[in-house]
Amino acid sequence: MKKQIIGLLAFGFLLISLQTQAQQVFKGKITYKTTFTGDEKLVNQAKAFMPALEEIITDGKNFRVLDEGGFATKEIFFEAGNEYYYLISAKDETITKEKFRKRRKSLNPPNFKKTDEVKQVAGLTARKYEVWSKDKKRADVWVNDEYRWNLENHPYRFSKTLMLDASTSDLDNKVLLGLNYPHPSGNANIIVWATEITTNISKDAFKLPDFQMVDRFKEIKKPDIKKDGGK
Repeated sequence: MKKQIIGLLAFGFLLISLQTQAQQVFKGKITYKTTFTGDEKLVNQAKAFMPALEEIITDGKNFRVLDEGGFATKEIFFEAGNEYYYLISAKDETITKEKFRKRRKSLNPPNFKKTDEVKQVAGLTARKYEVWSKDKKRADVWVNDEYRWNLENHPYRFSKTLMLDASTSDLDNKVLLGLNYPHPSGNANIIVWATEITTNISKDAFKLPDFQMVDRFKEIKKPDIKKDGGK
């Protein structure tokens, strides 16, 4: 009996360990790149509102997101759970304090169908999910089941920050590594892939540039960011 109890306890601890490992918080940097194919007019429209490159850096608490391309070019800094973020403009050399919008539950959320297809994406294992809306397939996404963003208690939207917004809105904060989104007409396609993943964060990753602070909320000081990158 004693051996059976010890065996059950050991098995229980193993399950807890595996669950913890399967849901560990991602700390590092992911770089995503987008390719556009198909009808030139549709591609140009897509390029106007979708970033050609997206970079997400986090130490688990602080997040820095860079989008480059089209009208979507922007860089933001925020702290998990905080309703305010900082919009960094290299062009104007300004840092503007902004407020997130609350995330709302979709009245018709998409249905994610898990498949058996897996592949390696930038060194991590990703599983394919089909995204369905009503009775029509809309996209394929590739999700890593091992890592999550530490945004469980961050009930805010990431406007036009594609990969992070999709992860937090519909995928329970799991890290999204790939997206294949065909245009409804079938004449164009958008493919986003994680091309580089590293768990090494530069000590300057969260150091804001010495730009003018544009304060819309009567707060003149910069956010409190550790100079060593949060380590």
